[in-house]
Amino acid sequence: MAGSQNRFLDMTFLADEQLFYLPLKAGISPVFSVADIQLEDWYVGDQANELLRVFSDPSSLSFDRDFFPVVLHGGSGTGKTALAISLANRMASDAHGESACCHLPSVDFARGLAEAIHTKSVDAFFDRILGFQAILIDHLDGLLAYSSALVDFASFLDRLRELKIPCFITCSAPPELLAGCPDSITSRLSSGLSIALRPPGFKARLAILELLYKKYALPVDLAEIDSLAASHPISFPALNRLVVYMKNDLSLGPLSREPAPLMTSTLSACDSSRSLLDLICSVVADHFDLLPEYLTSSSRKHTTVLARSVAIFLSRKLFSLNYSLIGEYFGGRDHSTILHAYRKIAFLCDSNPDFSRVIDSLWSRCYMLRSSVTPTAAVPG
Repeated sequence: MAGSQNRFLDMTFLADEQLFYLPLKAGISPVFSVADIQLEDWYVGDQANELLRVFSDPSSLSFDRDFFPVVLHGGSGTGKTALAISLANRMASDAHGESACCHLPSVDFARGLAEAIHTKSVDAFFDRILGFQAILIDHLDGLLAYSSALVDFASFLDRLRELKIPCFITCSAPPELLAGCPDSITSRLSSGLSIALRPPGFKARLAILELLYKKYALPVDLAEIDSLAASHPISFPALNRLVVYMKNDLSLGPLSREPAPLMTSTLSACDSSRSLLDLICSVVADHFDLLPEYLTSSSRKHTTVLARSVAIFLSRKLFSLNYSLIGEYFGGRDHSTILHAYRKIAFLCDSNPDFSRVIDSLWSRCYMLRSSVTPTAAVPG
């Protein structure tokens, strides 16, 4: 391959002055109009994620440029795993004709490495992975719990660099800010490119909402879309849920269809907060086959703790109730305990698609039942 040829040369990439669109799956037919885009297959970005545009644009990425490992970091729902899989697959297939990418969740990597250490076969374990043309270590956060694996992981990163194998790593925050991430790892990762993934900006939210309205056959109301997009940054999954809820709630007027993720100050301050928490506990307890009162008890049984954490997560994520109010409801627990439970469920949603689907189902049930305990909030302004 010519030295100046671009690995992303045949990558479908749409862009204008304000937006860019990246394919998330292999084999997508080329499109030349935004109207042809299927949202499941594309990432929609704007200036909030400008570095990603620069990295992915075929006109700006050189074949010989030494920017690995590439670290994609951001919160749940920012698309880091889907983007990393897409970019790693394209890097492998563009360079070698067919996809030869190894996608390893960090927990699986750590467990495999632990087994290799136990059987004295670490070199063979690494050689199997190094046989791929591109490698993705997904959710670095999970690897940090395996302190015994970190020294070997640092050596693994050195071998990747020596062999010039493209490596992508995802995590929830910049490596230097991850609790428990040693200097031996952060120093090696800092030699590559770090890309922060943020929730879509206003322009991207406008584009996403217009495509979602089209997908779910909702009448396009540009004033309504503009109002929703201007509310505050939320992720693509949240925008998708927002439109699904609206489609299932068409009896409400256009501007009164206020989605739960946007019910911030109104619901937090209203007298029905306890009723909302009662509703969430009832739905979650039913799913886990528990009595609702177990969730507010002091029980430390595994199932109860998990169910309680899910209810805490939904209370915060769905109705934006404040941590103090949630903690008071769940047995007088303090702010740090509630925050820990929230982050635990957010991590599980980010790393386990099956668990994330369960949360989406519970989210939907709570939302559809919320009218029984509180009037629909009006759109501010």
